[in-house]
Amino acid sequence: KLYSFAIVGCLVLLYSCKSASKSYQKGDYTDAIERGVKKLQKDPYDYETRDLVQKSYTYTVNEHEDQIRMLMNSKSDNRYDRIYQEYVALQNLYQTIHAYPEAAKWIKAKDYSEFVETYRGQAVAVHTEKAKKWMNQGTKESYREAYREYNMAVSYQPDDFELRKKR
Repeated sequence: KLYSFAIVGCLVLLYSCKSASKSYQKGDYTDAIERGVKKLQKDPYDYETRDLVQKSYTYTVNEHEDQIRMLMNSKSDNRYDRIYQEYVALQNLYQTIHAYPEAAKWIKAKDYSEFVETYRGQAVAVHTEKAKKWMNQGTKESYREAYREYNMAVSYQPDDFELRKKR
């Protein structure tokens, strides 16, 4: 009885383990990339996994870049926040791939760090400008709104003493 229970437990464990290809089939491309690069580190000549990671990376980058293009044409107040978040997601993919040298050799990921910094600055500028407008109104509620806007700006640049002081 104990052996049959152990065998069933092992089978359930093996069945529940996720692989890069399962993640890819489910449409979880970020997870497929993460699992795939780990597998490539162990076996860099696994052509199937290499192809799967490349397809996942290409698809995910295209998806984020399409979203960025749409946001750039938007007139929304929080478009810079959302563009920043999209670039952060792209930069995280880059860092995931470059954390594993064998995977980085085969998968040519783009570094988005300049875009992250650019749109971080844009988001800070928008929130600071909104805070100044709220401050000029001079009511208790407008001061609360200004505080919230400065808080958002500080969340993007926590080491900026001037922003923290204004908040």
